[in-house]
Amino acid sequence: MFKGFVVEDNLDATGTLVEALAELAGVTTVGSAAGEEAAIAWLTNPDNDWNVAIIDLQLGANGSGYRVVAALADRLPHQKVIVWTASADAMARTRCRVLGCDRVFDRATEISELMEYCMVESEAGVLRIPVAAPAYTEPAGESSRPQPRFGITTNLVAS
Repeated sequence: MFKGFVVEDNLDATGTLVEALAELAGVTTVGSAAGEEAAIAWLTNPDNDWNVAIIDLQLGANGSGYRVVAALADRLPHQKVIVWTASADAMARTRCRVLGCDRVFDRATEISELMEYCMVESEAGVLRIPVAAPAYTEPAGESSRPQPRFGITTNLVAS
């Protein structure tokens, strides 16, 4: 399951976006926030699992989407930060990229591109989710001599 989180201060826009993400892009929305503080608290909590954050830059009295984007600069590699905003001019796009945003979409003209991006990420996301390898532990009673790496052994025989 590809999990999304929406940061948007307009509840009607949030509802419409959540519905479109589910129907068109296969994204299950696991949460939303209307302001920067709640968004940052949820998205930076390591107990919360998400794959894509979709953030509006203009959150009215509830803060700034730029601060949310900046707070996510150290996210996991499989987590994508998307800005979906009415103020997607060249300056805003540059500022978002500098802050670590993966993509910026204009809400008036690029909804199809946003859905397509999310669909591609959703389909590919399963392949990129990191899996921790189990740690090697030496069996009890074994010597501490170096173990061969990658299953390769060498036998040196004096001639």
